[in-house]
Amino acid sequence: AKKNGFKMAFETVFDDHPVNLRYTSRPHELFELVTSFRSTSAVCCWDFGHANISFGESTCEWILKFGSLIECTHVHDNTGSDSHQMPFTGDINWNRTMDSFKKIGYNNVLSIEYSHGNIPADMLSDFLRLSYNSLVNLSNL
Repeated sequence: AKKNGFKMAFETVFDDHPVNLRYTSRPHELFELVTSFRSTSAVCCWDFGHANISFGESTCEWILKFGSLIECTHVHDNTGSDSHQMPFTGDINWNRTMDSFKKIGYNNVLSIEYSHGNIPADMLSDFLRLSYNSLVNLSNL
C-alpha cells in the first residue's frame, strides 16, 4: 500500500454468527491488527453503527485509543442490529461520540452509509436534504 501511495483501512465490524466469531469484531483485535503493520498506510475506517453493536458502552474509549489511526468513516445509526439508519434515528449517543472525534482531532470525511429502501422520486430531494442536514448537525455537535 505504502509503495503504491494508498492506505488500507480496516473497518470496525461486529459478530453476526454465534459460532464463527468474526476476527476484529472485538476492539482490541482491530487495534492490534492496525498497529501491527507499524505503518501510516494501515488505518481504521470507523463504522459508527458496527462499533455501536460491537463496542457498546466502550465505543468512545476506543475512539480515543484509536485516535489518529481513524482516517475515514461510515456514518449510520442503529438500535442494536446492522440497520444502517440515518443518524439520530437509533440509539447512538451522537453528542458523546462526536465529542470523542473532536478530542482526537478528526478532520476527515464523514461518509454516510445507510440503507434507505426505495425512496420515491418525489421524496428524494427531501431525503437527500435530511441526509445532508444530519451530517451538518453531527459536525456541529
